[in-house]
Amino acid sequence: NGITKDIINKTKENIQKLKEEINNLTNLKSNVLSSDIATFSNVSSSKDLSNSSYFPNIRNQGSKGSCVYFSSIYYSYTYMANSMNKINSKILSNCYSPEWLYIQMRGDGALQTERQFDYLKHNGCVKWYECEYSGNVNSDKTINSVSEDAMMNAFTTKIDKWGTVINHFNTTPITSVNGNTELMALKNYLINGIPLHINVSFKFNEKIGSNNEIFAIREYRIPNKNTGHAMTVVGYDDNIWCDVNGNNKCDAGEKGAFKVANSHGTGFANNGYIWILYDALNGQSQISGNWEKDLEGERLPAFGDKVFYFTVRACKPTVVGKVEYKNVTFDNLGVSLYTSRNSAKLEQAKITPDLKEQNITSVVKLYDYTDDAKSYDRIIGGTRFYLNYFTQNSSSSKPFSNVKFTLVDNKFNQVSGYSSYITNTGTYNIYKNFVLGDINYDGNLKEDDVKEILNYALNITTDYSNLQAIMADYNHDGKINLDDVVAFRKVLQ
Repeated sequence: NGITKDIINKTKENIQKLKEEINNLTNLKSNVLSSDIATFSNVSSSKDLSNSSYFPNIRNQGSKGSCVYFSSIYYSYTYMANSMNKINSKILSNCYSPEWLYIQMRGDGALQTERQFDYLKHNGCVKWYECEYSGNVNSDKTINSVSEDAMMNAFTTKIDKWGTVINHFNTTPITSVNGNTELMALKNYLINGIPLHINVSFKFNEKIGSNNEIFAIREYRIPNKNTGHAMTVVGYDDNIWCDVNGNNKCDAGEKGAFKVANSHGTGFANNGYIWILYDALNGQSQISGNWEKDLEGERLPAFGDKVFYFTVRACKPTVVGKVEYKNVTFDNLGVSLYTSRNSAKLEQAKITPDLKEQNITSVVKLYDYTDDAKSYDRIIGGTRFYLNYFTQNSSSSKPFSNVKFTLVDNKFNQVSGYSSYITNTGTYNIYKNFVLGDINYDGNLKEDDVKEILNYALNITTDYSNLQAIMADYNHDGKINLDDVVAFRKVLQ
């Protein structure tokens, strides 16, 4: 057809080069999710998530070292979850509670962001009114302060994916509002409605900018006086600027800033927000003049070496582990969950944060197995559910002899009997054989089950659990109707 092999090969080479260019642009030497950030071609000159009704009001963390939980849970998680569910975050009761995860970790390792994201990925979070925040460090709640209903409801929204954008502003500094691919990546997350979580030293040199608001123009640290703080990036503006070097004109590097939410109340900076100049992210300022010569401390890149982000998803809890603890002591105690069928693990163990509460008389905890048992093919048949304890402190007391472990559904119908402890392994396990149509979980399909499924198909009964809805759907079409009833009756014949 007039097309030579050379032309074909040349075309293939060009396509491959184009793929490599696209890959270099989107990877950004980071963990950018390709599904979240497709291109940088539509990045606008400004974005402000805090203007949305889904972003909560600025609040004060008080004397408690809970900044990381305010940033990730109260600000970011509330915004992401409520924007997905179309819920107004300006109403406090609709917001998520930073107190809940603070009491899980007892404030330990507050800037270990990865640990809290893993917790939210598997457990979700309770609402503010279910675990009201107290800014007084001496008035902490304990892990038995939250109801079982609140914990179960937390499972309905979880972190889906989380990752980081790795900053290389030391080697590839920001020189203009559009001159750095990593800067563009940060903007693009915000464009796509994803707030950013940053850990900073919280020592800033400040100055008033062109919008008459306070700018952080430089972050620094003083030896032996380091501090740490977590904040939330909610927007950016390429058009505002700050006369950093004082020459009364807008020089390169003085234009563009990120809008950042803090947790020190509305009296901080600009009604609780501060603008951080793009140039402040650089390891070395790109602004002309020796303007830093008289400033104290060592300059730091304002966002550190990485910026965190996450997305959320809606969930329907099916099989949940209910654990009753009596007279136990927790100290650096971790919990992992997994399931198996035919001795093969369905998924790798999921780790909760270390439980730090001491000397608990009585408490109930819920652990969600839904990711391992979320569909028909993961549920029907014999499945073994494992609950494993491990410690990172040799002096820790393992609560093996004082634990009752059972399975429930999201309506708290009991799915199984209680587990016994496997000696010397730190593990409990429950084997459950799920039979299609067995909605009372007694191990057999019976006429009583079919009658109840009929009542549901006729809308006489409406309060099915998520697990019962799967069990009652004979043909797996996502609906419970008379076709399912007829099919189950044939099975009984």
